[in-house]
Amino acid sequence: MTGYDLDGVITTGKYHPSFTDVIITANYIDKFAHVMKVMKEFNVACPVYFNPYKQYGRQWSSEWKAEIINKLGVSVFYEDNEEEAMIIKASCPNTTIIKV
Repeated sequence: MTGYDLDGVITTGKYHPSFTDVIITANYIDKFAHVMKVMKEFNVACPVYFNPYKQYGRQWSSEWKAEIINKLGVSVFYEDNEEEAMIIKASCPNTTIIKV
């Protein structure tokens, strides 16, 4: 399974997840309308995992993404933020992290 960050990855228009892939976004559920709008705009129809923690910062969002990546067994994950990509890579040794 392949995973994608939303803003900065899917929004580039270069990546097109299949319905068996996942979006793992740092957006909180209160950004649901934004996420659904982006997914519709880019014709993406796959599961989305929202960040449940109301903590701000790259460290928090990266750790949460890594947790979900490991739980789901994501084999490849696309991330646009260099700092987040490094944190995720350190926490997900079985996943190839691709910095977009």
